[in-house]
Amino acid sequence: MRGLKVLIAEDLEDDALLILMELRRHGFDPVSRRVDTREGLVFELEAREWDVIITDYSMPGLSGLEVPKAVEDKGLGIPVIVISGVMGEEFAVEAMKAGASDYIRKGSLSRLAPAIERELKEAKIKKEHREAVKALKESEERLRTIFESSMDGMFVIDTQGRYLDVNFAGCHMFGYTREEILSSDINLLIYPENSGRMAEHKAYWKKGAYLPEVRMRKKDGSPIWVDLAITPFNVGDRELALGVKRDITERKRAEEGLKESEERFRQIFGQSEDAQLILNRLDCRVIDVNGAAISLYGYTREEMLERGCSLLLGKDCEKILNGAEESRGFRLERSEARKKDGTRILTSVRGQLIKLRQNDVVYCTVRDLTEVMRLEEERRVIQAKLIHANKMTSLGTLASGVAHEINNPNNFILFNSTLLTDAWKDGAAILEAYYRENGDFSLGGLPYSEMRDVIPELLLGITDGSRRIKGIVDNLKDFSRAGKAGVDGECDVNRAVMAASSILGNQISKYTDGFHVSCSDNIPVVKGNEQKIEQVIINLIINALHALPHRGRGVWVTTASAGKCVEVKVRDEGIGMSKEVLDRITEPFFTTKTDTGGTGLGLSISYTIIKEHGGALEFDSEPGRGTTVTIKLPAQS
Repeated sequence: MRGLKVLIAEDLEDDALLILMELRRHGFDPVSRRVDTREGLVFELEAREWDVIITDYSMPGLSGLEVPKAVEDKGLGIPVIVISGVMGEEFAVEAMKAGASDYIRKGSLSRLAPAIERELKEAKIKKEHREAVKALKESEERLRTIFESSMDGMFVIDTQGRYLDVNFAGCHMFGYTREEILSSDINLLIYPENSGRMAEHKAYWKKGAYLPEVRMRKKDGSPIWVDLAITPFNVGDRELALGVKRDITERKRAEEGLKESEERFRQIFGQSEDAQLILNRLDCRVIDVNGAAISLYGYTREEMLERGCSLLLGKDCEKILNGAEESRGFRLERSEARKKDGTRILTSVRGQLIKLRQNDVVYCTVRDLTEVMRLEEERRVIQAKLIHANKMTSLGTLASGVAHEINNPNNFILFNSTLLTDAWKDGAAILEAYYRENGDFSLGGLPYSEMRDVIPELLLGITDGSRRIKGIVDNLKDFSRAGKAGVDGECDVNRAVMAASSILGNQISKYTDGFHVSCSDNIPVVKGNEQKIEQVIINLIINALHALPHRGRGVWVTTASAGKCVEVKVRDEGIGMSKEVLDRITEPFFTTKTDTGGTGLGLSISYTIIKEHGGALEFDSEPGRGTTVTIKLPAQS
C-alpha cells in the first residue's frame, strides 16, 4: 500500500467515504481530512502538507472552483481534482480555467486513481524543476563569489584572445585596472617574444591545459612567472575559456638559486651504486637524483624533478617526511613504487635530514629489493590460492547438498499447484453458474469477472516456475555429482553446452543481454567424461562473461562438426588479451583477476582436461577485439 495525504472538500460524508474506498482499492493507503467550508479549507492548507486535493464541484458552503484558487493563492502547487455528478463539458472547462488539474464524474470514479498517479508525477516534476532553478541561481551566486574572492588571478577569454572578465586579484597581480584589461587582449600581458605562441594558446582554449611557469609581464614592464590553468566552457553557442594565473615569481627565483648549488653536490653521490635522492623537506619535491636512481626507476632526471617524490616512493612520502624529524635518521624496510614502464619494485629506504644552503633537505638512499620480495610474495600467493582452491572444492560439495534440500520443498509446491489447478477446474463451474444467476461478486478483494481469468494464469505460473526450478536443480545436481574418473565414456557435446548454459542462467542474466547458443544438428559423440567437458564449458563461459565491459556486449557459444573433430567455440565481445597474457593463460595460478578473487586455476584445469581427452584448447584474442576460445575434441569412430 502506498501512502497518500489527501484533503477532501465534500459536504457529504458518504461521498467522501466512497472516494477513500476507491483509493484503497487501487493500492493507496490514504490519510485524509474532509472540509466543506472555505474556513476549513484554509485551515487545513496552512496546518498540513497534502499530496492531492479532491473537491466536489458544488457544495452549499464552498464552491468547487474556490478550491484551486485558494491553492494557487498560497503558491502550494498541489494538484486539485474536481468531481461532480452533473458536470458537463462547459463545467469541466470552467474548472480547468480555475486551476484544477483534472475533472471526473462521480459515475467514473475508476478514473480517479490513474488521474492521481499522473498528477503526483507531474507535481514531482514541477517541484524538481523549481528546485533545479533555485539551485542554478545559488550556484551562479557561489561561482561569482569564488571568482571575485579568489587569491589567484582569474580571466575569462574568448577565442579571439579578448578579455571579457577579470577579478580583483588579476588586476592587482599585473597592475592594470579592470577597464584597461577588458579593453585589450592577451598580448597585453605577455612579452613580445612570446606573441608567436598565440596559436598554441588558442589550441589550449579548445581542449584546456595546465601550463606551468609561464613568463608574463606587469604594467611597469617587470617580469612575472605564473602557473596558468586554462579551462574551456561554453555560454550558449559561444566558446570561452577561463584562465587561472598563480604568481610563482618568488618560487621561480628560489629554484634558480637551487640550480646553482646542484652541480656542487652532484659529484658527492653521482657514482654510488645505490639510488640516491635529495628531497625538499617541506613538500617532498625531488631536488636531485643520481645515475643509479635514473637506472632503477627508468625516468629521466627531468621527469623526476618535475613529478616529485610520490612518483618514486609512492605513499611512503609522508613516512619519509615524518621520519626526517629523527636526529639519527630513519629507515623504511619496505617501500613500494613503480618504474616508468609500470614494473612494480620493492625497495629499502634509508635517509636523514641535512642542511643544504640553510635549507632542510632529506638525503635518501634507495636499495632495490624487488627480486627478494617477489619470491617471498609469490610463495604467499601460491599458498593463499591453494587454500582458496580447496574452499571452492568444498563449495561444490555444498552446492550439491543445497540442490537436494531445495528439491524437497519444490516438489511439494509442484504437487500442490497441480492439485489446486484441478480443484479450480471443478469449482470454476459452480462459481460461473453463481455468477450468471446473481451477477458479479468479490473474490479475493477483486471482482469475480476478473479473477476467473487471472486465477488459472496464476496457477499455471506457479506450476511452470516450479518446473523450471526443478530443471535448474537437476542440472546443478548433475554437475556437482561425481562422475567417472576416466575418459572412456561417451559425451554428447550439445547436451553438455545446454546443461552449462542452464546452470549459469543467473550469471548470464547478470552480465549480458546478448547470450547466444547455437548447436549444430547431427554432431557425433566424443569419447570422454561428459561432466568434465561440461566443467570446461562452464569455465569458458564464466571467463567470457567477466570480460564484458557492459551488458550491451554479447557472448556466443556454438558447436560444429569439423572433419574428425567436434568443435565448441566460446566467443565474446570483451576487453581481449595481449600476447603476453595469451602466452601464460594456461599456467597454474596465473590470473588477471586477482582483485576480484581469481585463482588462476580455471583455464589451467580446463587445458589439462582437454588434453586428457586427446583434444586441443586454442585461444584467439587481441586487446579491445574480444576473445574466441575453441575446444577441439576427436569424434568417436
